[in-house]
Amino acid sequence: MTGCFPVIDAADARARLISEIRPLPALERLAGWRDRASLNILSNHRTEWIAPVLERLYPLADHVLVSAEAGCRKPEPEIYGLMDAKLRGFADVLYVDDAKSNLPQGAALGWKTLLADEDGAWIAQAERWLDAEHVI
Repeated sequence: MTGCFPVIDAADARARLISEIRPLPALERLAGWRDRASLNILSNHRTEWIAPVLERLYPLADHVLVSAEAGCRKPEPEIYGLMDAKLRGFADVLYVDDAKSNLPQGAALGWKTLLADEDGAWIAQAERWLDAEHVI
């Protein structure tokens, strides 16, 4: 049976995975946004797969919720409820996601939603939202 399937070297697989991780399009803006609003991350991933990215985000985010740790994933309502519980006290929440199918659950909680398009137009929209006094 071992001849039927290739052997996967864990270190090689991890290196390949890390080499394919792309930075968030607005990564360089997060520090500035952090000065104006509470940043919170809700991610559908395995924590160990995105650890290099998370290490850069933890200092900028008030809360980081990864689906593998939560036991549920977007667009399941439960994961949004977990994040919403962390956001109690915030009147305005802007929820940005790159999957349109994930937005309705945020909207159902009263969050303003924004689709992160591939062209990055969402970044200017987020800036306008922050400029409109939706700050901490």
